[in-house]
Amino acid sequence: MGTSNFKRIAVAAAMIACAQSATASPLLGTWLPSDADVKLWMVNLDPFGPTIGGAHGVNAIAANIPGSPADLSFQTNLIQYNSEFKPNTVQGFFVPGVVKNAAFSGLVNPLVGATVDANTELWSESCGASDLNEVGCWGSIIEITGKINMETGGHVKIDHDDGVSLMLSGLWMDCFKDGSGQHYTAGAGIESCTYAGPSGLIDFSLVYTEGFGGPARLALAVPEPASLLLLGIAFAGLGLSVRRQPRA
Repeated sequence: MGTSNFKRIAVAAAMIACAQSATASPLLGTWLPSDADVKLWMVNLDPFGPTIGGAHGVNAIAANIPGSPADLSFQTNLIQYNSEFKPNTVQGFFVPGVVKNAAFSGLVNPLVGATVDANTELWSESCGASDLNEVGCWGSIIEITGKINMETGGHVKIDHDDGVSLMLSGLWMDCFKDGSGQHYTAGAGIESCTYAGPSGLIDFSLVYTEGFGGPARLALAVPEPASLLLLGIAFAGLGLSVRRQPRA
């Protein structure tokens, strides 16, 4: 499936994303104040981490992001993706979901042996221990950068299945590491960190990997700032006041 077809599917899916988001992940994602940039690479599994339980994983850290052009890039303002009950492919993971301005690089990925498209698997099902460094064996790494509203002491939650790291306001959140200090954990589930940086609109960078096989799962949730909650309560009260005004 080409880029244009993927775009049409993504646009249609975005219209129903809100209705389906409740089933996409145990954790509901938080709408971002503006679009974030998403980049995906199909990568070699071998250099990124040791064997864990017979599976080769990709350590989810910024240093492992390739210097080559991303195989896929797009924008989103809701990080909530899941390939459960669907093929563990680019399309199966990101659709339905909020995907804007999707573009494939059109370059041949040497591991895939072809150009990456909507039907490319996020993790090669044929990849075995003897296949590392060879065509047909790959995992994927995803980088998401943008801005979110955070308050000091707020809790940020991420639901993921393989590995994730998160930087908030220039600080990497250590609580997303596993027991050995790495950023890969098969079937991790929902993890939470307490943010200690300054309040306000801050930069974030999230790195996620799919290196243990499907289904893939990723969702990001941050608490709404207290100021926005108070503003919402104020508007709700104003609405009740207006409705209670007697008719002339």
